[in-house]
Amino acid sequence: MIVGPDGAAWVTEGGQNAIARVDPATRAVKLFPLPKERRNANLNTASFDRQGVLLFTGQNGIYGRLDPKTGSIAVFDAPRGTGPYGIATTPDGQIFFASLSGNYLGQIDLETGAVTVLEPPVPRQGARRVWSDSRGGLWVTGWNGGNLFRYDNKARRGHTGTC
Repeated sequence: MIVGPDGAAWVTEGGQNAIARVDPATRAVKLFPLPKERRNANLNTASFDRQGVLLFTGQNGIYGRLDPKTGSIAVFDAPRGTGPYGIATTPDGQIFFASLSGNYLGQIDLETGAVTVLEPPVPRQGARRVWSDSRGGLWVTGWNGGNLFRYDNKARRGHTGTC
């Protein structure tokens, strides 16, 4: 669950395979279901881009975007299949997601929806969560090995440490 730019709670509602918006004043829930051919997406995490579009991940091999203004949803197949988990937006508006079973950091092209795969410095680390710091540096947890990675988005290189 995250709070959107509209002040509403936005939930990746895996049980209904939908994105849910909870109105802060009325507590009314509006569902945005994923397409039927994308059932069992195992929705995980969401983040808004700078235009107010919600991007989300699903561990069963998808990532997608929802335009709250129109209600349109686009769902994409993730590189390497299953694994998309955490997702974050940098201060300059870039979107990155971590792939737990795919073992990579993905950068989403907001125009095309395509993903650039970025390899962390340790193989099979299980990138699970990703956060952006105030300067656009990305912090990635490596679930399988207890690693913490920092990806320098400006220099385009990763650094690692062990937790």
